[in-house]
Amino acid sequence: QSLMASSGPVLMGFAQMVLHFDNSGALANIAVPQSDMPDPVQRQLATLVASNLKSHDKKAPATFMLRVDSKDDGLHYEVEPPCSQK
Repeated sequence: QSLMASSGPVLMGFAQMVLHFDNSGALANIAVPQSDMPDPVQRQLATLVASNLKSHDKKAPATFMLRVDSKDDGLHYEVEPPCSQK
């Protein structure tokens, strides 16, 4: 919360993130392939998400998509179906 509060006014929009976890369950990579927010806000939002993740269950898919919507009443998170491995 303090990261978002210290950044000034919150921009409304969305960011779709791909989160990838390594074999130990730790976050290995986070990318933002789609968003309507400026790059600095995307990076800030990715940092916020990464710093607030709980331990990842090793039995769950290693890669999944997360949609984050910034609205008047705060941030809303939605896990999207697992990414297919091709």
